Amino acid sequence: MNEKRYAVRILPHERVDQFKQEEHLINIAHKNGIPVPFVHQVTEVEKYAVMVMEWGRGRTVLQELLDNPKNATELGMDFGRMQRQLHDVMPSEMGKSEWLAPKSEREKKLYEKARSANETKICFLHMDFHPLNVLAENSKITGVLDWMNASSGDYRYDLARTYSILSVKEAKQYLGIDDALVKRFREAWLDGYYSNSKGREELDLYIHWANDRLVREMTVD
Repeated sequence: MNEKRYAVRILPHERVDQFKQEEHLINIAHKNGIPVPFVHQVTEVEKYAVMVMEWGRGRTVLQELLDNPKNATELGMDFGRMQRQLHDVMPSEMGKSEWLAPKSEREKKLYEKARSANETKICFLHMDFHPLNVLAENSKITGVLDWMNASSGDYRYDLARTYSILSVKEAKQYLGIDDALVKRFREAWLDGYYSNSKGREELDLYIHWANDRLVREMTVD
């Protein structure tokens, strides 16, 4: 259309509010310098909710990793820097999200344990920041997609979520990345996030929570 490419997302009409919330979050991200595809329209067509977006530049980080494994370190560094930039955004306009709310007693205990042990500033969280939801070109991040899980809270929940996706056996099998490659990428991601500082934070409490939640999600029928 007009020699431009668009992405069209379609959901049942009762989920139109999800698209409106995502559009709101994408606009906040854009205003703060995060590369996101512009949303042209959110509307209802017959029995469907429809979102029309511009087509994001680049390929998924996963595809870049698989096709150019030698660039894993450079790509991982930029992946980490982008997530850090996202966490520098204050979510004052974001509105309330229930995504972080625990879904089981075990999850609740892990979540509460992490929350009570650490207090920190509230940040803008993506909560699905992984190689299939981030685009890259020539080892540089060009777009962040899929804002359905975006929330606000302690940034370490978001870090732990990404760490789990890059570590839990079920997730690595889903992504199709071998252990050596994912380890190189994961270490570079943390180096990029912490600007190569040796003073990385202790994330164990958050990772226990993230692992439990991720495995539950991946084993739901």
